[in-house]
Amino acid sequence: MTDQPHAEPTPGPWFVENHKIWHEGGLACIAEVFAGILGGSDSSDLSEAQEANARLIAAAPATAAERDRLVKALEDIVKGTHRCKSAGELFAWAQNIARAVLDEAQKS
Repeated sequence: MTDQPHAEPTPGPWFVENHKIWHEGGLACIAEVFAGILGGSDSSDLSEAQEANARLIAAAPATAAERDRLVKALEDIVKGTHRCKSAGELFAWAQNIARAVLDEAQKS
């Protein structure tokens, strides 16, 4: 393997329209989701699956940002500088963040 420069992903936010994931402003298509072949599925099932998969992919920038925030919080907990002083508090805080990210992904 050769050492290749690490390419940065297109920054978010991204949104979904007609099975495609677009960069904010709609100037760059990030990806298009194809249905594939599912035994016994009709076209409406495939279309719904495409949209669900596209929403999941479009949530990647927000999910990555929240992952980074959680990692920082865990580092702060280890150092004793985070506002959550117990594992229970941290779990509740992280769970709220995760729910918010998933809710946002379902809207896009």
